Amino acid sequence: MTTHLDKTFTDLGRREINLRHYKVEEVLPDHIVESYPTFVKLLKAYYSFEDQDTSPTNLLNELFLTKDITQTDIDLLSFVEDELLLGQSYFEGFPDKREAAKYSNTLYKSKGTKYSIQQFFRTFFNIDPDVVYTKKNVFNLNESEIGPSSQRYITDDKLYQTYAIQIKSELSISEWRSIYKLFVHPAGMYLGSQVQLEGVVDLDIENQPFPGTLDIPPQEVEGIATMRHPDGYAQHTALFDYFDTNLGGGTDMKFRMNLGSTTTYPNPGGNDMKDVADKSIGELHNLYQTMTEYLEPNSPTFDIDHNADSSGIGLSSLETIDQEQFTWKNVEREDTDNPAVGITGDSDSEITLDELL
Repeated sequence: MTTHLDKTFTDLGRREINLRHYKVEEVLPDHIVESYPTFVKLLKAYYSFEDQDTSPTNLLNELFLTKDITQTDIDLLSFVEDELLLGQSYFEGFPDKREAAKYSNTLYKSKGTKYSIQQFFRTFFNIDPDVVYTKKNVFNLNESEIGPSSQRYITDDKLYQTYAIQIKSELSISEWRSIYKLFVHPAGMYLGSQVQLEGVVDLDIENQPFPGTLDIPPQEVEGIATMRHPDGYAQHTALFDYFDTNLGGGTDMKFRMNLGSTTTYPNPGGNDMKDVADKSIGELHNLYQTMTEYLEPNSPTFDIDHNADSSGIGLSSLETIDQEQFTWKNVEREDTDNPAVGITGDSDSEITLDELL
């Protein structure tokens, strides 16, 4: 049984398929076929080999494909290169020589256009460059602004002129200058290049690899620092209400916080309020918004928290102390209900205006 190679496997629909097959038994006389069967087998094997792609006569069979870059033999592309590029060998450095040869004619016809420059880099280097006509960045009198934000430059004889072009890519100009000028560079234009580095970020968060367990070394404590308020400031403004009647018919001053007296300081006992210098960082965070406010001597804000919430600590009054604060030092007050009490106020012998009245 005679078998033939299916030529439709390599056909691209560009021309009619040659369905010719070698005939042996039909051409030889009958007495030769009957008398010399071995010779007939030799002829069949020979023509079967000639029908293969590795046959020496295959180039003759594909003579009409010689100028067809898409279907010609890969070994013949060098001759196509010599014809298209005037004997220059530029395809040797490209992985896909067939595509390089196919686009060379198209690029040469559109030479000088922005499209041809972009297609050149996409075809040969698989990158998308930024093509900049630098005449847009030239400083024009009565039109451009002065300053770094305007990005305008004085006209020179190189990059910043009317006939100049700049190409920004991740490749050095030494890798593509010669082949670029042959294919697509417009004649008479100054060529400038700028290498730009771009990072690739994978935004597929769900399919990221497991980073593993983070090995955090133990922390070594080299020292301990204690933050204290500047010396001499431990002031507290007393908060109180006159609303309770004592047994003598007078009114008792009921403190919201027990600040003690001059005789019991610094341990007044009861529901005490700590000195500012003895408060923790967390307590200061609830009383002051910033460190500047904390270090200000006239700003103890006990009625307002760090979020400016006047009812943050549940006090009965909504007035912040740092807004209205009056202090006098070494003031003595007579108390008809308790004559034994002398100097009153906080730990620094200071009292408020309400207490003075």
